[in-house]
Amino acid sequence: MGRPGYPRPAARSRLVALPGLLALILALLASPALAQSRLAGGMPGALPVDGVLTPDGPKISWTDATPKFAGSVEVSRRPLGANGTASWQVIAPGLGPVQAYLDRTATDGTAWEYRVRRFGREVVDQGYWTGGRDVATPDHRGLAVLVIEDAIAAPLAAEIDRFTDDLTGDGWLVRHLSSPAARDEQGPVRLLSALELKSALRQHRADHPDGDMAIILLGRVPMVASGLVAPDGHKRMPHSTDLFYADLDQRWPATAEGLLTPHQIPDGRIEAMIGRIDLSNMGALDRETELDWLRDYLTRNHDWRHGRMGDLRNGYAAHANHLFVEHHGLAAIIGKTAITEGGHAQAGQQGQWLFGLDFGPAGGDAYFNDFSANPVFAINFGSHKQKIARFRNPMNALMTPPNGALAVAWGGRPAWRLHGMAMGETIGAAQMRSVNNGPARGNDLSTTDYLPTGRYPFLHPIWGNLLGDPTLRAFPIQPPGPVTSRPEADGQRITWQASPQPGARYRVYRLAETGPTQLLAETPDHAAGVLDPDGTEDSRYMVRTLAPLDVPAGSLMTLSQGRFTD
Repeated sequence: MGRPGYPRPAARSRLVALPGLLALILALLASPALAQSRLAGGMPGALPVDGVLTPDGPKISWTDATPKFAGSVEVSRRPLGANGTASWQVIAPGLGPVQAYLDRTATDGTAWEYRVRRFGREVVDQGYWTGGRDVATPDHRGLAVLVIEDAIAAPLAAEIDRFTDDLTGDGWLVRHLSSPAARDEQGPVRLLSALELKSALRQHRADHPDGDMAIILLGRVPMVASGLVAPDGHKRMPHSTDLFYADLDQRWPATAEGLLTPHQIPDGRIEAMIGRIDLSNMGALDRETELDWLRDYLTRNHDWRHGRMGDLRNGYAAHANHLFVEHHGLAAIIGKTAITEGGHAQAGQQGQWLFGLDFGPAGGDAYFNDFSANPVFAINFGSHKQKIARFRNPMNALMTPPNGALAVAWGGRPAWRLHGMAMGETIGAAQMRSVNNGPARGNDLSTTDYLPTGRYPFLHPIWGNLLGDPTLRAFPIQPPGPVTSRPEADGQRITWQASPQPGARYRVYRLAETGPTQLLAETPDHAAGVLDPDGTEDSRYMVRTLAPLDVPAGSLMTLSQGRFTD
């Protein structure tokens, strides 16, 4: 990895002027103390924060801090999902040189996000943790738009239908868009296709404004490039960005050659999580092999959602000097004692893992010829990997058989904030938290939600892409068995086979043709059937397991994938 860089204005350049915030970042990059636990131009060091749920409430600790004690400590709290520094409530304004805090006022049913700051003579650092008791999975998550390359719709019809059911069964209202295979077209043609797609995405959001929005690109959907940046410290160049689609409320200027010009997200925010499932740059010998790889991915995705890979509570991590923020986030998800030292080429090939963090091998061929790794979620940091259009990109390699990942990000520059996944958030929510992180007021880094942003103060990256499915989350539970519906004199009787999940209860839904599913009933644990007095033989139903689940950061009341009457 080299020293990261941004573009210098050129006399005849068509690019936008360098924003004031980037000028600040360039100045901060000159500070050799930035990677240390010191205040440098408003950038604090990273504090490893841990936590555990006690009978009296969440207990937050920072016993791994260096140094152990540093002046005064401030603890703040807010509901997970809130944003903006004004949303933090200081609950312990001046604790003195301590290493833990017990929050006795945290109410059950809420995922609480904590920020711990330490202020000392030579040390200013901060870190984050999230936890809670009996935190519920939402019945309805929002809108998921599945953008499908038109040439794969027929050969992958069965897998796409199953994937659509899986998204529906996780609480998403699903809509489909068809896209031409314009990924490899000339710049202006590709950009025109991308603009048409973005317009359709905006319309879907306008039609369904409630909840979150997820965009999933399946196949050779147009890939656009923007800016002239070098986050890995190499040559400044345009970077492929799917975030163009997720920035629903902004127009991105472009050149006549079809290149977008912004070096950062124009207004600093994306309005949707977005992921790309596209293995066309991985060197398949023919299109059928590429389709087989996509089938394999969608099957593994289905198996993970339905709990068939097990209740994974493990992770591996290497190169903590580059990925220390992600390492702290992984500790929040699985607990710091469950992290194994090692990388994709070492620990990653030793069984199945929930998460893997590494500055992995630079060459894509290594992931096929030398080893195969099997984390469900992964960070694969390193030079050139963020350039997702490159042939045999090592991030995409982790999702291509014989490797087994389902979602991969670059991380590091800026760091990905993963800690919300400890309480049931999606990997796409982590993407939005990381990409949208930045100052609320001008160039004032003290108004940035999450600091530090890694070893360098990168903000609002156009290269903050996610490869894979953004709607995936940790800790899936076992769904019920097959679901049936039969007519009775007073309605439709819905029955199902019990789930093996301990403590299972069930929620029963009637599917709507145009809107979210309708919750009909929540059953006690001994029930295996309900009556819908308004149902007909044409009604379609879904049943989800509802069960308590202890996780390292607390406890969840979590919902399984839905099982359907067909």
